[in-house]
Amino acid sequence: MIPWLAGWLDIFHMVLNKHAPMKCKRVRHQRRPEGWDDKITNAMKARDRVNKVYPDVYKVLRNKVGSLIRKCKSTYYLKLLQNKCNTTRDLWKLARDIIPKKCSPLPSEVQTYDAAYTEPETIVDGFNEY
Repeated sequence: MIPWLAGWLDIFHMVLNKHAPMKCKRVRHQRRPEGWDDKITNAMKARDRVNKVYPDVYKVLRNKVGSLIRKCKSTYYLKLLQNKCNTTRDLWKLARDIIPKKCSPLPSEVQTYDAAYTEPETIVDGFNEY
């Protein structure tokens, strides 16, 4: 490569990275249920378009998108139950897929101004008193 061109490219990349840096985006869910269609995607786009301009319309479209997604998931898992759950092992495998994997653990100890609670029943009572 020509030396002056390499120097120019280095300066250009330095300025470019300073003023327009690359951003990394995380993809939350790579797979969608089989019933996902353009109707849901178009409803999501319409909801996002009216977000700031028409808050009342946004709420209606938000609820519509939520119901479409719930209906899609419901039909997807119903089809899986009907077609692939022939044994109890398959049923539990599907149940583990549906149920969230991470659950937040309960606190082992709660301290207040006057006492520290370690038993689950007393922790609950302590929260109820607050």
